[in-house]
Amino acid sequence: MIIFLTSCSKTDEYQSKNIEIQEDYSSSHNKINEGVQIDGLYELNEDTNLYDKPSEDSHVSDQIKKGSIVKVILIDGDFSYVEYFHMRGYVLSKYLK
Repeated sequence: MIIFLTSCSKTDEYQSKNIEIQEDYSSSHNKINEGVQIDGLYELNEDTNLYDKPSEDSHVSDQIKKGSIVKVILIDGDFSYVEYFHMRGYVLSKYLK
């Protein structure tokens, strides 16, 4: 979290405000399946499809072989958005180890 404090030359116009600090949404969604984390490198434990969207009904843009290494960028339910070489797409998180 970053907070910027600024000042102005007219101090008589300053009014205090209460600021509510909320937890970053992404930090509570970084882990699933006992330890898959964003920016982690993972090996696929099964041959899998690389989907365009987080759904098995989505278009399959490529297939990735068991043993391939992917980088997790985002976690979306049962899917992880990954980078594989210069391609990005979704794989089922259960295939990451």
